[in-house]
Amino acid sequence: MPESPASSTRAPGRDRGDEQRGEGLSPRGKRDSVVTFDNSAANHLMALQTPGSKAKTAAPPAAAKTRGRPPATAAAKKAAPKVSAPKPVATVTLKGIFEELAAEQEMPKKHALAMAAGMVDRVTAILKNGDRVRINGLGTIEVRNRAARMGRNPATGATIQIAASKKIGFRAAKELKAAI
Repeated sequence: MPESPASSTRAPGRDRGDEQRGEGLSPRGKRDSVVTFDNSAANHLMALQTPGSKAKTAAPPAAAKTRGRPPATAAAKKAAPKVSAPKPVATVTLKGIFEELAAEQEMPKKHALAMAAGMVDRVTAILKNGDRVRINGLGTIEVRNRAARMGRNPATGATIQIAASKKIGFRAAKELKAAI
């Protein structure tokens, strides 16, 4: 039921838009008291301080955290040299390595590639037996057994049983670590 202007509990000179903005009358029909605060955080804390207690002051918000570095200006950012993209890493194949070795040892590439294929077959057979392969200066290749364990399906969150498996492990030699 619409209210008539005479029976309204609104203050004179106020329209309905003031009440929609949260100004005007309280639910009991009394005028809300308006409290204004100073923008300063220190003044606000001083107003809340009780006699005999120490005031807590907040750090000024003007200082931005720069992790120990001075704040950079726009001119300094423009003057800084641009970092180029990292150089793409080349992938060298076993065939390429044995071809280079064949050229250095003055032997036919065909023989070197046959040796490379034989080496891969031999290493695979050794690892199938459960033994490890140690290449001096390079490292050790071995089969590592992973026990069965419980896992979680990330899509559904359901717990699942992960079966035991075998993984190939490589441990670099001290010489290789020192060279790199």
